[in-house]
Amino acid sequence: MSVTKEKGKDTWKLDISKGYNAVTGKRNRFIKRNIKTRKEALELESYYRMTKYGDYSTIKGASLDILYEIMKDEDKKKQRKESYISS
Repeated sequence: MSVTKEKGKDTWKLDISKGYNAVTGKRNRFIKRNIKTRKEALELESYYRMTKYGDYSTIKGASLDILYEIMKDEDKKKQRKESYISS
């Protein structure tokens, strides 16, 4: 799990890694700090994994808002009509 409590603080930290860059060899990493609650951090984790990295294995923790946004993005990528996307 990439959600941890920060040392000496009452806030949470989100740390997501998506492997290494094939060209540079550097680690692909996303860090967000100072999240107030653990629940909020877990929701952000699933949101960023799905939207930023395309990792849909964390759908278990996703809300309907996140799933709707993903569906709209996929429809735009497939160049569907605006009337289809909004329905």
